[in-house]
Amino acid sequence: MSKAFTKFIISPRNAYFLSAGTLLLGLFLPTPLLTSPTVASPLYKQETSSSSSCRLVRAATSCYQINVPATYHFTIQVPKNGRPLQAVSIAQKDNAETIRFDLSKNRAFIGGSFAGGPELPLASIGGSEVADPSVITVVFDRPVAPGEKVTVALQAEQNPQLVGDYLFEVTAFPVGSDRAGIDLGVTNLHFDSE
Repeated sequence: MSKAFTKFIISPRNAYFLSAGTLLLGLFLPTPLLTSPTVASPLYKQETSSSSSCRLVRAATSCYQINVPATYHFTIQVPKNGRPLQAVSIAQKDNAETIRFDLSKNRAFIGGSFAGGPELPLASIGGSEVADPSVITVVFDRPVAPGEKVTVALQAEQNPQLVGDYLFEVTAFPVGSDRAGIDLGVTNLHFDSE
């Protein structure tokens, strides 16, 4: 390694410019390079997950093309040392349009997204927010046991008409939790014209 290159790396002044340049590069990268079209990860969390809190593992769609029916999967891991999970709420956040779901076709199963594990019967779909089409609450007939993964599958009547990222806030309600539940964060699904 040349002396000039070594001097560049260890110079505090150059380290500052390198950090600023990296930050600017991040601002100009197109969004599609930063996100996957069918798999999403949490964008932010309001509270820090602990080892005893549920965790949003994955959000995915069976089809990311606009204007077609699709199934959206939200997979949640219930920790081994946590409380059983009784219900999940999924709310659309400030999207270009509200996606409508066929409540009669929504379901849940034990296991990861699109794995098709054992069906988990639902006690109810909709909850107290049934009047608000942007929020769906799913209550499990039996709580999801600690250490299990559960996937909530929501059947969209059709994907949105407008291309872009659509945000969903996921809240978990363990057995005995307060009304607010545990915020698992906001995740996104990207829909495109092709």
